[in-house]
Amino acid sequence: MAIAGVSGSGKTFTSLGLASLLGKSTAVIDTERSSSEIYSTKWPFLVCNLDSYHPQKYIDALNEAAKAGVETVVIDSLSHAWSGKDGALDQVSKAGKSFNAWSKVTPLQDKLMDTILKYPGHVICTMRRKTSYEQSRDDNGKLSITKTGMASIQREGVDYEFDIFATMDGQNNMTIEKSRCPELSGEIFAHPGEEVSSIIKRWLDGESQGSPKLEEASVPMPTLPPKEAPVPMPTSPPKSNLPDKAVNSLSKLFAGKEEMVVKFLKIKGQIKDGESWQNMTPEYASKIIATPSAFLSSVVATCKG
Repeated sequence: MAIAGVSGSGKTFTSLGLASLLGKSTAVIDTERSSSEIYSTKWPFLVCNLDSYHPQKYIDALNEAAKAGVETVVIDSLSHAWSGKDGALDQVSKAGKSFNAWSKVTPLQDKLMDTILKYPGHVICTMRRKTSYEQSRDDNGKLSITKTGMASIQREGVDYEFDIFATMDGQNNMTIEKSRCPELSGEIFAHPGEEVSSIIKRWLDGESQGSPKLEEASVPMPTLPPKEAPVPMPTSPPKSNLPDKAVNSLSKLFAGKEEMVVKFLKIKGQIKDGESWQNMTPEYASKIIATPSAFLSSVVATCKG
């Protein structure tokens, strides 16, 4: 399981709470300057404090926990293995950000994820999140910046490696973004704890709602409905002669006036019967975009009757 969120969203507290309910023993791989230890009076757990976030350090710690028979490991946080001191990005930077550097670092990152997924127990990873933005320009060249969401600080796509991926907000609400446990999918939990762990336990024990057991799945096959006459395929709309940018601009300009515009273009010989305004020539479309007000005035004057 992975839990991602901004600072203060409750990732560490929630992870330790769930870990204490899922297994009888817990170990924490702590990269957050021993922040997990403030909860040691609430839950007992072993701690491995890392000061170097080289992926191999995580791998070694996980292997030691497995040898000790620890049932649940909390990695707080996995983000440092990517962007922290000696992490994957730091390794690439030190090697000159070359393709050859990535060819050495990527297998190490893959080995870390493989070690996590093959751990003989439960693993809960926390990850930091950052707001991501996208820049774009409108038809007039004006720059706008749009918030596109929150991105986990780790390798792109790592969220989908986990059986359960959840995010937490500033009010300590957990949203299940992806889950192989059907009962958790899409759910939101305020201050998650025993309820979430109980669902996970039932799922792991094969008792959660979802696919029925094989012996229960024998259902009579439904009879097929009588064949109906084939429905004729609709004819495709006329293919546009215009680039997408011109279509977008003209769609806004023609909104509510499409019929008059089509009539006007037929009069001008730009399109034929059965064609849409998108079949005009790109040259004529450019003239319209250059003088939109004059064009609409001509359309109204010619076709208003």
